[in-house]
Amino acid sequence: MILLGTASPFAIRLAIHELKEVGGISGRVYAISTLGSFIGTFLPVLVLIPLINTYRTFLFFGAILLVPALISLGILSGWKATIPYLWTPILLLAVLFFGLPRKPRIPVE
Repeated sequence: MILLGTASPFAIRLAIHELKEVGGISGRVYAISTLGSFIGTFLPVLVLIPLINTYRTFLFFGAILLVPALISLGILSGWKATIPYLWTPILLLAVLFFGLPRKPRIPVE
């Protein structure tokens, strides 16, 4: 949690080239952060869970996080380092389609 709290200040520090830009850049970074928090709070609850259920919502966001992780691994460590991890999208798709029954089983009393 401490590292997550350092992400915005670190992003601001990386984006600053001149001291007079600090206010505008920090405002933009925190505005984007607030928008992301707003979307991340309401999109799953109001849209995705009613449409595709909770299980598939978790898989959807896992896939969204997996794509930039694999791309950044390929860019930073070389594309050969990414090859051992290419099984993860295949596993994610398999779990998406075959992981749980499509209709929940409700016990009959």
